[in-house]
Amino acid sequence: MRVQGNYILVNCGACGRLHGFQRAVDASMARRDCKSCGAELAFLRPPRLPAFPLRRRRLARITAIAVLALLTLGVGYVWRLPDREQSILMASNLRFVVDDDGESWRAIAPICADIEQLPPYAPELLVLAEDRRFYWHPGFDLIAIVRVIAGGSGGGSTISQQLARTLVGNDRSNSLMRKLRELAYALKLEWQFSKREVLQMYLNNVWFGSGAYGIESAAREYFGKRASDLTALEAAILIQSLPQPAVNWHSNPARSRERGERLLVAYEQAEGPLDARSRRISAGQLRRREIDSASLFDSIRREGFPVCGGRQLLVTTINPTAQIYAELALRRFVYRYRQHGAGNGALISLGRNNEVISMVPTVDRGISQYDHAMVARRSPGSAIKPLIYLAALQAGWRLDQSISALPFVDSATGWSPRNYNGRYPSRVSLLQGLTHSYNTAAVRLLQDVGMDAVRQLATDLHFEYEPMSDLGMALGAGTTTLKELVELHSVLAHGDDRGDAFLLWGAISMNTWTTCDWEQRSPTPRLTVSDQQQITRALRNVVVNGTARHAQAGALAVIGKTGTSDEYRDAWFIGSTGALTTGIWVGNDSNTSMRGVTGGDAPAEAFSNYMTNMNASGLANDE
Repeated sequence: MRVQGNYILVNCGACGRLHGFQRAVDASMARRDCKSCGAELAFLRPPRLPAFPLRRRRLARITAIAVLALLTLGVGYVWRLPDREQSILMASNLRFVVDDDGESWRAIAPICADIEQLPPYAPELLVLAEDRRFYWHPGFDLIAIVRVIAGGSGGGSTISQQLARTLVGNDRSNSLMRKLRELAYALKLEWQFSKREVLQMYLNNVWFGSGAYGIESAAREYFGKRASDLTALEAAILIQSLPQPAVNWHSNPARSRERGERLLVAYEQAEGPLDARSRRISAGQLRRREIDSASLFDSIRREGFPVCGGRQLLVTTINPTAQIYAELALRRFVYRYRQHGAGNGALISLGRNNEVISMVPTVDRGISQYDHAMVARRSPGSAIKPLIYLAALQAGWRLDQSISALPFVDSATGWSPRNYNGRYPSRVSLLQGLTHSYNTAAVRLLQDVGMDAVRQLATDLHFEYEPMSDLGMALGAGTTTLKELVELHSVLAHGDDRGDAFLLWGAISMNTWTTCDWEQRSPTPRLTVSDQQQITRALRNVVVNGTARHAQAGALAVIGKTGTSDEYRDAWFIGSTGALTTGIWVGNDSNTSMRGVTGGDAPAEAFSNYMTNMNASGLANDE
């Protein structure tokens, strides 16, 4: 058989006659016969598959099943790695690496900066120093891997792989399984996030040495300025320290500067020359702030760890930036009121699902380690009054209806409450009664609504309160915790029950890098739209015209209530702005009295300071 042009020439094997067929002839025909002798032309026979021995067929079948099983397991494993939302929480919140015994731990507290606010050369210097093919590869760099295998210089991990390792606690074990997990998570991160987002998450979480996680912390630690104000040389010095964070601007400034300038030369070759100002180092006055991670870890340990088994990474609900603002605000105003007998304080700030955005269990851990945020039971004073007024609204009262605020005497015990402002109007509206916190009006309202109705409402709202007397409940004569009060006011602000406050989103197993016990919840409606609108209107009036005027925070619409217990032992303010509900307590561990400190003083002022900073940082977003 031979080919000639568009024809195939075939000799009959029997008689030798030459036959010609067009190349387009359908070769799937069963047979073609010789026109002279009728013999079958063998070249058109369908090809036969080779007959493999039985042993080979079994081996092929087993191999195919094994490959399919590995692919299935691989997809299943990647599915169990953190998803997009979980990765964002890991990259932005306080994390704890906890050893098997649950006692040994270390905190990772990234202070996040928006990559759009950074100088444009900062991320480009990172790519140039760590991963030059970052914008081209899918999460792993095959060229770099081959170079490492061949014994070349440099590392094989991409920025995406380094981010994957960083997010789960910076596991640097040299095992093949760790490298495979790193590769799988890096591919998932690349699939879930843009290149720009990956760079931002990396810059905000990578370790720069000297206690600094993230470029914002590093800029403050080494140069006393914001990351947005870094010069090109300062940014290069920081980024060049990443392979060896121990060799940094503090420990070896000469070596750090030399390496930074070398990186700048490479950057200028690629991007063009920089001006003289960009090559300067100009130290500022800002300080890097530490948070009280030990007190937070004590609270988490008391609540109990997720069941992951072995070493694990705890992903908390705490935003480190919000935590810094909370600690600074509370300390500032507790210390300011020390001359008035204030010795301690606590703060809890809850987010959309009652996750704890920030929490200060005690102002000074060196003096007191007792948790006044979630454990200590204190008298709430007038901070409980919104519960009484809400019960009245549910019973059919309206805010414009009036009630007597004249002096009141309990006929059974002779008990007579006093109004803080010394005024006893004959009639006040419910709106005025709550705005100015008239005790006599609250007691009469409780009598009208009935103690049973208020107890039932507290039960429905999951508010735990231990009253000392029936009528005394109207004034907060009893005990509760700051956590319970903030949860109650969260329901009042939003109209739904978001569950108990919690400190952990979940955990990551350090053995498998997979999530476990991740928090999932949805709000449950508790209040009608009308009741919720009326109570928030009244609480807004408390801040604008009443006892909580010091709690106003710029353009934010604040609602809330002050509270002061007998003999000034406790001062409270619980307020809400959009998605956040924050409660602050000021008092003394010994339960001794302060000198005239009310909820409208230190707690309200601390709230204003905290929320003003939160709003300036974009953390006080509305729903």
